[in-house]
Amino acid sequence: MHAAQGLLRFLTSSGPLQMVNPMMGVGFYVEQSLHEILGRFHDAVKHELKFEEPTLRLAAPILLRDIARAMKSRSPPPEPWRRGILLVLSQPEGGIKGLVREFSLLRRAVWDTLAARRHALPGGERRTLEGHLDEALAAAAERWADLVRLLDPVPLRIAPATSEPVAPGPAQIPRPPPLPARTADAPEPSPKKKPAT
Repeated sequence: MHAAQGLLRFLTSSGPLQMVNPMMGVGFYVEQSLHEILGRFHDAVKHELKFEEPTLRLAAPILLRDIARAMKSRSPPPEPWRRGILLVLSQPEGGIKGLVREFSLLRRAVWDTLAARRHALPGGERRTLEGHLDEALAAAAERWADLVRLLDPVPLRIAPATSEPVAPGPAQIPRPPPLPARTADAPEPSPKKKPAT
């Protein structure tokens, strides 16, 4: 730790080496603490989200390493998170909400680890790293939505109810109405007379 701090002071001292990226400190600390950060992240996903494996299990190491190296570089790429996002699983456990919560736990694991190692970071460096993680989350959510549309391009449609009459089946043929019952006041029919022989 002391050697790393000495190196950082040397690289940021006055002289021709001042052209290094001023965000080098947080990049160096993240790369140095990557194993511990990922351990905290996996434990949080397992105990808080109850997922067996994080959706970001393949993406998180590449994502953090590329961001850290970009923050150490004198000419960082504009989107250092792009390669890691390609490794986000196409079917995140818990859907998009689970993906967002995993990013939140990954972010917390970074800051908890650096705080435990007593790496004090200026506000500008924190905001830069936060911005990279925000962009990574937005890109991951967009990619997930594109994959959902690709796998299910036709939305579910419910057929409208028809108003056309339906011919009754054998069990639906109506019975004729019963004959009217004879009342007490009604005269009895006269018997038919036999013809005379």
